[in-house]
Amino acid sequence: MPGVRVRDGDASATHVVSVTVGEILRGPGVDDAFRPVRVVFEPKDNSLPFMAIGKGLPLLDLVSSTTTGLDQAFAIIARERELLSATDAEVMEQLSHPEVQLRDFAIQLLGERKSRAAVPALCARLTQEPSTELVLRLVGSLVAIRDPAAAEPLIDLARNRSPEIVIQIAYALGALGGPTAEGYLVTLASGHPAEAVRDAAEAALKDLAFAHRAKKPDLTPSQR
Repeated sequence: MPGVRVRDGDASATHVVSVTVGEILRGPGVDDAFRPVRVVFEPKDNSLPFMAIGKGLPLLDLVSSTTTGLDQAFAIIARERELLSATDAEVMEQLSHPEVQLRDFAIQLLGERKSRAAVPALCARLTQEPSTELVLRLVGSLVAIRDPAAAEPLIDLARNRSPEIVIQIAYALGALGGPTAEGYLVTLASGHPAEAVRDAAEAALKDLAFAHRAKKPDLTPSQR
């Protein structure tokens, strides 16, 4: 990959690289079989890692099969590396990319940047994203950005969703705060049919109450 040098035991290395090669997976169709080749570039400074799973050709020759998977994984990681120096607007364009792994990276990157400019695009993607895993990733990035404007779209997302999704949204609303989030959490805590959701909403409300108390300035004796 351009710009990458791999040296075993190099103390000056910026990333630790790991490659995992799986057994051939068989899909429902004749042409759906592939060998998963997972490549991770884990940064030593705990910043966002580069990760991709390439689909190697289902060849009996393990080396050739792995090589085709590596080529695909490295192509995805190369694009992820380019996005690190891209503008927020350019990263937002990747939210609708057909490659799910690039969408995933873009979502995480915008959250890590705490980009308030990206909040409308991330909120819009909540109802457009087909992957449940990435929907939860979107929720996490919105929490990282901590813009209360995301509360209403998250509430809309919670409608007709499974309790597992609603629980995550409840915790997200607790982290975002604001009157809209608090009002909805009260509704969940008192009226949702799933006990686990009610419990999550109550926990989120307690977190909000604690945050409110923490923000209040200490009163001097003359003020009490």
